[in-house]
Amino acid sequence: MLLAMPAYAAEVTLLYTGETHAMLYPCSCPLEVDGGVARRATLVKDIRKSSPNVVLVDSGAFFAGGLMDEYTQSTELDMLRTKTVLEAMEYMKYDAAAVGDEEFNFGRQFLEDAARKHRFAFVSANSSIPGAVPFVVKTLPGVTVGIIGATPRAALPKAGGIEISDPKAAVAAAITRVKAAGADCIILVSHLGESDDLELIKAIEGIDVVVVGGGRLKQEPFSKVGATLIVRPSWQGRRMGKAVLHIKDRSVVDFKVEEIRLSDAVAEDPQVLALGPRCFMDSNCKKGGRTGSCLEPATRNARCVFPQEVKVPLTVVVPRNCYSCQIDEAVSAFKKQFPGIAATRIDYPGAGAEKMVKDLGLTTLPAYVFGRELARDPAYGDVKDRFEEKNGLFVLKPQFSGIAVFLNRPAVPRKIDVFLSLYDPNITTLLYHLEEFDPHIHFLAGLKDGQFVTAKGTAELEEMKRCVCVKKLYPAYFWNYLNCRVRNIESSWWQDCLGDLDPAPVKACAQGSQGTALLQENIALNEELQIVSSPTYLVNNQNIFSSNKPPSKEEFRKIFTSK
Repeated sequence: MLLAMPAYAAEVTLLYTGETHAMLYPCSCPLEVDGGVARRATLVKDIRKSSPNVVLVDSGAFFAGGLMDEYTQSTELDMLRTKTVLEAMEYMKYDAAAVGDEEFNFGRQFLEDAARKHRFAFVSANSSIPGAVPFVVKTLPGVTVGIIGATPRAALPKAGGIEISDPKAAVAAAITRVKAAGADCIILVSHLGESDDLELIKAIEGIDVVVVGGGRLKQEPFSKVGATLIVRPSWQGRRMGKAVLHIKDRSVVDFKVEEIRLSDAVAEDPQVLALGPRCFMDSNCKKGGRTGSCLEPATRNARCVFPQEVKVPLTVVVPRNCYSCQIDEAVSAFKKQFPGIAATRIDYPGAGAEKMVKDLGLTTLPAYVFGRELARDPAYGDVKDRFEEKNGLFVLKPQFSGIAVFLNRPAVPRKIDVFLSLYDPNITTLLYHLEEFDPHIHFLAGLKDGQFVTAKGTAELEEMKRCVCVKKLYPAYFWNYLNCRVRNIESSWWQDCLGDLDPAPVKACAQGSQGTALLQENIALNEELQIVSSPTYLVNNQNIFSSNKPPSKEEFRKIFTSK
């Protein structure tokens, strides 16, 4: 969360990409078909409307070709794709892009010509590339930003005689010059690789932000090393990195980092779409979850052709009082994959639903039952392992449909089971709202090769054993103990939560076989139902749902008393 900053602190919105490998189109991914320069251009325009101080950079590998480009075809087509991306980056008004080793994929002359031609800076402090510059200085209202580039020496074999020196000395010299030019904030767009970036940060002071390229060490989108913020761009430009920097007295005093999905919810900029061919290969032709055919690829006449829609009936069996069913969202997702779907909803219990449950042997709801026509849809082959065929129909497997009701479990009215982690960030509020309903508490642990497995390791396991022992030995005091422990779960002074009760029996139980047996009994139900998220609720032994935040007491009361 951003802290409130004084009015005189300048704000800079840093947008960044890297390792895009000239990805013109959304990825050919089975899920989250994200990315594409046309969507990126739309997002950049939208952010500039609300954020006046925008800096847009790339940390290298924006050329096509090479081992890391999974869409590489031939030198000629890779060059065409690169030229199109360069025009798109110019259209988006990139401020600077680092020269990485991939930028030498087509030889020295191609790189030099590109650096001279385009109206954004190719930056490299430690090379002598004609047309490139070591840094750029951008003056914005109330703040000046310096952007320095770093090129890996791994590019030397492809550099055609261009000198690439040790980056430390070159970046240090560039920092001095950029500060002399009045920079309040220094951004390093580096293609050295994150391990080398860390060495650089240790050796040189003055770098406020590093945009990583050439290999990241962590999956997290950002981290902080000393005073330096490290941000890691999304692979193939599937997401746009955004860091809002608050700058005061020539220092970044606060920041907020996010990754914005370039999903199909982001419109494609028509001018960027017109810059290059509609497609280079079939995988560039995506509509929802469908892949079409690319005709006359890599030409001005290139076009995508999609197979004719197959009309597929879909019956959704929905339980009444479903606390977690998102039927409309699920049907919308199916329609992206199978546009010819015609959905009908039937409620359970009810004559039609009960007959379908019996005929198909359904054990969980909601159930998504597709007609036999599904097998004729070309997209079915990509996802057929998610379905099982029953009586000539195709039923989505429960692990993909989500489970709200277990039909094969006997109903136990008023029985409430809650599955939770002791480290759930909302557990204090959750327990306060739940206590009056006296639910059965189950801790999220598992068994593997006869050993307990917990998310937080030994400390969490030991506390789980103490909790089940307290419930066994001092049942009337269980809720007091649990509420006390979760308020300060990191503390080792668990005995204080017992008040005047003797801790010795609890310790002996938790450290012995009794504690092991009690915890095995406690987690047996979540092992059976394969529950892994906190909090999850099982009501009346049949209805199951989860929540991001604890429902209120009134909401729990309505859920637990409904029939």
